[in-house]
Amino acid sequence: MATLQDQYNQIQEGKGDKNHFLKQARHLFPEYVNHYNNYNETVNILKAKSILSESKAGLGMVSTPSNHISDWVSIFQEAVKAEEKKVSKEVIDNQSHNWNTADKKDIDNLYGTAFLNGFYTEMKDPKNADKTVDQVKQIVAKNLGNDWEYYTTKAQFGVKDIGYQTEAPGLGEPKEPKGKYKSSGYGDLPKKKKD
Repeated sequence: MATLQDQYNQIQEGKGDKNHFLKQARHLFPEYVNHYNNYNETVNILKAKSILSESKAGLGMVSTPSNHISDWVSIFQEAVKAEEKKVSKEVIDNQSHNWNTADKKDIDNLYGTAFLNGFYTEMKDPKNADKTVDQVKQIVAKNLGNDWEYYTTKAQFGVKDIGYQTEAPGLGEPKEPKGKYKSSGYGDLPKKKKD
């Protein structure tokens, strides 16, 4: 029994039967093809679903009488030669219309939550009581532009000089657990010293 692709190829060569092809397509793919679809619609649907293709030979086969496998290396070498060496003018023009994300001190390029935390912190600071909203925004943008985590490390919870630190007892740089029980996250517990 010929596959649907084989029947399609025979129809393209003028040897196949379109009615038999339509019956087979409706039987095999009822979710895509119904009895209202004609031959051309059915072919378009099956091509869109990658069920049919235009190639007459199998994958990797050249349509020659000897039916030998093509040299894949030469095909890929030809594809490499076809690549462009420099960026096209259209791409450069499109890039000029994109948003400029390079300026880290621009308010629109900053992380929103960090900016809001910074704005809240700076508004609470008594030194900034006489400054306008725009001036406070510029201070926050400058601080976040220099250090992305400024308000996390230097002013957490909306209060200046309180932030995450590693110098307090019990803190410090985390150490990777070692030993037999490292998968638990604790590792080997230290042995107690006897008095």
